[in-house]
Order: sequence, then C-alpha cells, then structure tokens
Amino acid sequence: MPIFAPVRQQKWRLLWVLLLLFILSLLGVLGQSVWQSQYQQRSDNAYLKADVVWLTAPISGELTALAVREQQQVAQGAVVAVIEDTERASRDTQLNALTALKTAALDIHQQTESAHQLLMEGLRREQRVAQQALAQLSQAQQRQKILLQAGLVAAQSVDILQAQLDTTAARIGSLNASIQAAERQQQSLLNRRAQLEQELQLARQTAVALPVGLGQATITAPITGRISSLSAQPNSRVTQGTRLMALTAPDSLYVEAWFDEPQVSTMQVGQPVEIQLDAYPEQVLQGYITQLRTDQVLPPLQNSLIRRLPVRIALLDASIAAMPADSLRAGLAASVQVDLRNTLRYPPQK
Repeated sequence: MPIFAPVRQQKWRLLWVLLLLFILSLLGVLGQSVWQSQYQQRSDNAYLKADVVWLTAPISGELTALAVREQQQVAQGAVVAVIEDTERASRDTQLNALTALKTAALDIHQQTESAHQLLMEGLRREQRVAQQALAQLSQAQQRQKILLQAGLVAAQSVDILQAQLDTTAARIGSLNASIQAAERQQQSLLNRRAQLEQELQLARQTAVALPVGLGQATITAPITGRISSLSAQPNSRVTQGTRLMALTAPDSLYVEAWFDEPQVSTMQVGQPVEIQLDAYPEQVLQGYITQLRTDQVLPPLQNSLIRRLPVRIALLDASIAAMPADSLRAGLAASVQVDLRNTLRYPPQK
C-alpha cells in the first residue's frame, strides 16, 4: 500500500493541474469575449462595394459593337458600345416603300382620270353631233310631209326619215345614259384620288415625324473607371433602358458591413476597422468607419428580435496599394473588426 500512495498523489496533482488549466482557459475565453464586447465589434456579414455608374441602352436595337471587356479600365469619353436601331431602319424602308407605292398608285389613278376625261369628251362630242343630226332629220321630215301633201314625193321617203329619226333618238338616249354613267364614275374617281392623296400625305408626315438621328447610338464612358459588370453581348437585341454594363468609379471602393443594432450603438464615425477578405485571408486591410446608416434597416434574423444596420467603411490607401493589381473587386465577401477603443482616429470621409 505505501508503494502506491505516491502514484495516487501524482495523479491527483495532475488532475488538479488539468482542472486549473481548464478553468484558466475558460476564464481567458470569457475575458476575451468580455474584452471584445467592450472594445471590439465583429461582423462576418460584410462585402466590398464601389460607387458605380450603370450604362443603359438609349434606344432599342442591335448591339453591333462592344468595345470593352470585364474589368477593363476605360477613360472618360471612350466609346464602349454601338447600337443600331434596326427597327427604325425597317420602319424607314417600309415607309419609303409605302410612299413609293402610294405615289405610283396616284400616278396611275391620274392617268385613268385623264383617259376617262377623254372618254367623256368623246361621248359629249358624239352627243352633240347626234343632236344636230336629229334636228336636221326633224326639219327634213317636216319638208317631206309638206311635199307629200302636195303629191310631189312618195310616202316611202317620209317613212325612211322617220326611221332615221328613231335611230338617232335612240342613239342620243344611249349616249345620255353613257354620259350619266361616266359622270358617276368620274365622281368615284375624284373621291378615290382624294383618298390616295390623303394616304400619301399621311405616309410622308409619318416619315417626317420619326425622330432624327436615332438610327445609331454611340455609348461613351461618362467617367474614367473600370468595367465591373458586363451584362451585354455583341450582336444581341436590347431594348431602351436595358442595363449594358456597370462602370466603377476610381478610388470608390468601400466595405459595407451589417451589425446588430446594439453593436452599432457602441460605434462612432472614424473608428479604425480591420478588414479580412474571404478571397485573400492572409491579407488584413485597414479602414475606418465613415457612415452609420440608421435609416436603412434589415429585419431580424430567424429566432432573433434584434434588427441589423449597415456600416460603411472606407479603405486606407496604403492597404489598397498593398493588394495585387486588379484584385479588389466589388462583391467580394469580407469579415470586419471595429476597434472601439480609438475614437475618431481617422478623419471622416467626405
């Protein structure tokens, strides 16, 4: 028994040491948690953002030229895309064809009117000749009747004149009917010409009323920046107002981090922030709070009653310069840690 007593004592000492280390570790974790809650605030819900300008299609048509690619740097005024208004070209072609068709129809109609006018003049001329012949035959018949009574001519000659009178009168009646029909047709032709002239005038007015200079739209970069989002494809159809690409303004990168409302209540503008991008976990960027957005609130997470507020964080130029070229892009996820001990360490961003 005495032999095993020291062994038991050593085991108990080891257990007490382990228990003490566990308690110290637990106290350390609790102390760090209390220290962080008092002097630091952390959020894993953060994203790298930038001020962007969206370029949209000013007209509907076909994107015939796309002069940029994703992440390309462009200068202000540089041509980035060209849109051809193919619909307008089609409308112009249709209107030109319609105008030419109406013009040709009006010319043919005028030729028809001229021919009809000649026909009416011929009918009226023939009518006058027939009326004159009828008058002459009527006078000759009267003379023949007088001679017949005097016994100087035979009755057959009077009958012949009567037959000629009847034929001429019938011819005049037929001519009168033809002239009346021709007059009605002439009125119809006049109405049709007025309709054709109105249709031609409407086609010309429609062509003149089309907007001028929209056959092609050249889109230029309004600012110097980087193409951060390209949603257009060459030779694709676009409608007016369609977003084609996003142009990120230079030196406009910032971090938007979401914190619980009690966390935000402990922060102030100017406090320093450490930013760690998920894509570059080995790099720690430095920044500072520039804005506490209390007017933009997200609803609480599930099983929580605490609302979330966004905090805008500016990146220090030195941190940006330390990153590889073209590595910082809007949309990258990040984790941030705000140092609450230093108030207004950095000037607020204007």
